[in-house]
Amino acid sequence: MTRGQNLEKKPHQMLDRLRQQKAILAEFGRLAMQDIDLDSLLQDAAARAAAGTGIDHAKVLIYDPGRSDFLIRAGVGWDDSVVGKTHAPAGERSPPGRAYRTGQPVIVEDLPNDPSFDAHEPLKSHHIVSLVNVPIQTDAAIFGVLEVDADEKVKLGKDDIDFLHGFANLLAAGIERKSAEDAVRAAAEALARAAGERQILLQELQHRIANNFQSLIGFVHRLKKQAKTCDPDEILDALTEHLTGMAEAHSQLSSDQLPGNVMLGNYLVSLSANVIHHHPRVRLETDIHNTEISLDRAVTVGLILNEILTNALKHAFPGEASGTLHVEFTPDLGRNVGKLVVRDSGPGMGPPRMGGSGLRLISSLVDKLGGSIQRADNAGGGTRYELRFPLSTP
Repeated sequence: MTRGQNLEKKPHQMLDRLRQQKAILAEFGRLAMQDIDLDSLLQDAAARAAAGTGIDHAKVLIYDPGRSDFLIRAGVGWDDSVVGKTHAPAGERSPPGRAYRTGQPVIVEDLPNDPSFDAHEPLKSHHIVSLVNVPIQTDAAIFGVLEVDADEKVKLGKDDIDFLHGFANLLAAGIERKSAEDAVRAAAEALARAAGERQILLQELQHRIANNFQSLIGFVHRLKKQAKTCDPDEILDALTEHLTGMAEAHSQLSSDQLPGNVMLGNYLVSLSANVIHHHPRVRLETDIHNTEISLDRAVTVGLILNEILTNALKHAFPGEASGTLHVEFTPDLGRNVGKLVVRDSGPGMGPPRMGGSGLRLISSLVDKLGGSIQRADNAGGGTRYELRFPLSTP
């Protein structure tokens, strides 16, 4: 501080100081409402607080919740190693900590001899004797503390304390405004990024849907070749089941996931329930785990499951026969492999009829997935399918 600053002032000196402080408050109030970066605002605040009190050392301490202490974010009169680098304690024995915790100004006239407080760095190294801390506080939060420090014993008057208190309130409003502006700016940038990403993902989704329609066209061509030798009702049933599987996959699309992806477990549960819906004598058991997978791969897996379940209902439970269908899906994310197991409690389907259209469709779909499938009749009755496939393309 300026030597002798703690001496009593004459009336005209006090009036000059009040005018100076009023001008500082007005000028800083205008600055706080301008488009200025936070560090510049805090540094200007420290400089004006020092000028308004006639004390050489001033600093702004911002509370760091991650460390539960203060970072000296701005200041004047300190060594280069202090501002932006030094932390200060926020406990009850720390003057700024007391101000932060109580929300009230803390005035210390003789720090080295005051048993209520501890002198921390850089107060010790700069031989600080007297100091005043005022909280930087709004109705919602206390951001930190504004502090002025003198290297000799001083006693600031009530006008000086009121000046610092009002100044800290202006600074709090400026910080709050900057925080709101930064939040709005960050939200706008995030929305812009999301819009760009959504456009890319939408294009990917359109590509996947096109692939699925291409698969449907291929399926229709295969049915066309069988039209002369198959029952028309069977052909229409097969086409309906194929379309149902694709529609069910698309219905699983969620705004909570990436566009073009589905939760495979949810899809398989829903698809299985729909397939056996009209077969009340057949009970469905599932042990299905979830994982996210691309729409086109989910549709392919669903078509395979649809074909296996349809075959089981037709051959394992003909007429009024009853029984159980069990569907199990387990993803191994570490190995990027999914395992789908379907088994029934029927009498067994016997040796595969390699010329059957259902088996040809399953085989072509498995090849499309890059997977493998095994089929076997259980010794105790029933048929078991096990499909293994990559969860994502390499």
